[in-house]
Order: sequence, then structure tokens, then C-alpha cells
Amino acid sequence: MIIDKLFPVNVGIVDNPNHSELLYLEKYIYQLSKKIKKGGDNWISNKTYNTSETYNVFKDNKFSPLVNWVNEQIIKYCKLLNYNGELNATTAWFNIYKKYDYQEYHNHMGGSLVAVYFFKSKEGSSTFNIKKPYERDSKEFATGDHTTFDSKEGRLLIFNSSIKHCVSQHLGKENRISFSFNYKRND
Repeated sequence: MIIDKLFPVNVGIVDNPNHSELLYLEKYIYQLSKKIKKGGDNWISNKTYNTSETYNVFKDNKFSPLVNWVNEQIIKYCKLLNYNGELNATTAWFNIYKKYDYQEYHNHMGGSLVAVYFFKSKEGSSTFNIKKPYERDSKEFATGDHTTFDSKEGRLLIFNSSIKHCVSQHLGKENRISFSFNYKRND
């Protein structure tokens, strides 16, 4: 007997070999956090500082080295999945998780692809969880309803924007910083 797992959730996972060259951005991120209104007021976890809908990282040239690298990875991901259409970079923001901050399950339904970059994530940092795209019924013998990824510094995850994902409660001593990037098909 074989078990054929149908309809997989494709998750691109890539580590940035030049992550250390981006660490200068941390100071700039904190400078922006003092000037830019916090986004996500409609989130359940509305204590986490983020710039969702208040500041678009795609439009700030200081983030170009990171944005360009992420864009290159999006292109590679699409080629591996044989997608030949065009994508538009729509919105991008950063998140600063202090101790006990988290992000509830959500998706990015206005787009096509999401990329999450773990910029700063020390020991005790939150995990990143991707939920199975269908609900388990009582007759299914599946194991678990989500997959957990460690928030490894310099790691990028890419996946379909309809997939629900969350960030577990941050228990680290140092803040955790991540970026979210949204892309939409142009067809």
C-alpha cells in the first residue's frame, strides 16, 4: 500500500548567505518604529508593533538590499513551480515582537504569495506555524494540523497567500524582528 498525499502546501525555504550584511538595518527599523504609527489595530494580537498598512517597506530604498534578495528568491520559487506569469510586489512591512507578543492565525487573501523573512531571532524566539489548508474530520487519521518552523535568522519562507499561518508567543529576552512581503499575480 502507498499513501498519496494530495494537494501539498508548497513552502519555499531559503537561507540568506549574506544576512550579516543586513544587520545595519536593525537601528533603522527601531528609528522608524518611533516615527511610524503602529499597524494591525484590528488584529487580536494588537500589541505587536508592525507597519502593516502604515509603512510599505517596498517603497523605502534603505531596504533595497533585502527587498532585491527576496525578489530574486520569489522568481526562483516561481520557476521551480513552473509559474511563468508576472508578479507584482504589493506591500511589505516589519514586525517587532517583544516578550509575550504573538500573531494569531491569519492569511493574506488579497495577494498570491507571501514571503516571511526572519531578520532577528535569538534563542527563545517564537516559532512560525503553517496550518493545514483543510479541516480534519473525525474519520481522518492525519497527524497534526500544522507544521512548525524555527525562526532562524536570515531564513525566508515563501508560500501561497491563502494559507493560514501564525507566530507563537515570543518568550525570548531580546526582541524578534521579521518582515512580511506580499506579491500578487498579474494575470
